[in-house]
Amino acid sequence: MQESWKHPLIPLKTPQQIDPERLAALIDGRLSPSEAAAVRAQLASVDESVQSAFADAVALSRDSQAEGNPPLQLARRRRWRRALPAIPMLAAAAAVFFFVKRSAPETEAYQPGMLAAALPASVSAPATLPWTATRGHDSETADRAIAVRIGVLLVDLELAALRGDTNMTAAFGMAALLQPLPGATAIANEFRQYAGAAGSGTDALQRRRMGLEATRVSDSTLVALGAYIEAARLAAASGDSSFFMGARNPLPEVGTSVDDSTQAQLTRLRAATSALPVPMNEVAALLNQLLHSLAS
Repeated sequence: MQESWKHPLIPLKTPQQIDPERLAALIDGRLSPSEAAAVRAQLASVDESVQSAFADAVALSRDSQAEGNPPLQLARRRRWRRALPAIPMLAAAAAVFFFVKRSAPETEAYQPGMLAAALPASVSAPATLPWTATRGHDSETADRAIAVRIGVLLVDLELAALRGDTNMTAAFGMAALLQPLPGATAIANEFRQYAGAAGSGTDALQRRRMGLEATRVSDSTLVALGAYIEAARLAAASGDSSFFMGARNPLPEVGTSVDDSTQAQLTRLRAATSALPVPMNEVAALLNQLLHSLAS
């Protein structure tokens, strides 16, 4: 009979049980590649409640470490003790997909980074800002424009970093955009310092933190919309329709954050990007209209 991973708490046949200490070691990165692969294989055979508990524990551990705290002692959490009794096997392929999707690095969940990474390699960050007018900060329209611009610039910033580009247009633009906003002086200065150093020494997690802080001083829904519009606009300009295929880069829902006219434009855009083949000229025109109406 084939030996099973050499751990006494994992039986050779179903129902299965996984050692919480080994799961904690997997989350903390304390297993060798072969040991980690074995634990992932065990996770592929347990039910969804355990997988969900594991995914939650991964997220909690990453949040804790991102805040400068030591790794959580996850094996001691009561939820593991409740979730790990003997349980039936599931379809391995579906479970593996669930595990890979839920345990992706946190940087991959940062929308501007995801959108920039979805663009073809031929696309670079724009060398100029995609708007010319600068509104004041005393109207609802101006607040909307600021939020959309933040989203646009965050995608451009991630794209420049991804391409190893020293183009700091987006970073300087973020500093100028944020500086007048209440409570945003510190983060504006960080973007200014980033631009002055051409991004050297700054990793993806630091850019993510800066981006999230910039998002918090504005309307996050409109920031997400601006990020999508910029990435989709660059994809359409390159003639690349793969950006719009499937559900990996969905047009965000904005609810009542925009007026009826903009809602109508978004409805047309959603219909156009759902068509096969994607009408790239129509999509490009719609995106440029949206950017002009929302950010200028």
